[in-house]
Amino acid sequence: MPFGTRFPYLALPHSKSVNSAPSGGARQPAMTPSHAAAIGAAGVALLGVGGLRLRRRRATS
Repeated sequence: MPFGTRFPYLALPHSKSVNSAPSGGARQPAMTPSHAAAIGAAGVALLGVGGLRLRRRRATS
C-alpha cells in the first residue's frame, strides 16, 4: 500500500486480514495453561540459580 501524503505518513493496512483463522478450522490457543506454568517454573529456576551464583561470588570475593 502507498504511504500517505500527510503526517504520520503511514501506509494504510492491506485489505486482507492477516490475523484471521484459516478457513475451515478453529484457532488453537497460543499458549495453554500447562505451557505457561512450565515457562514460569523455568524462569523461577533460572532466577534462583542466578541468585545462588551471585551469592557465592560475593562470599569468595
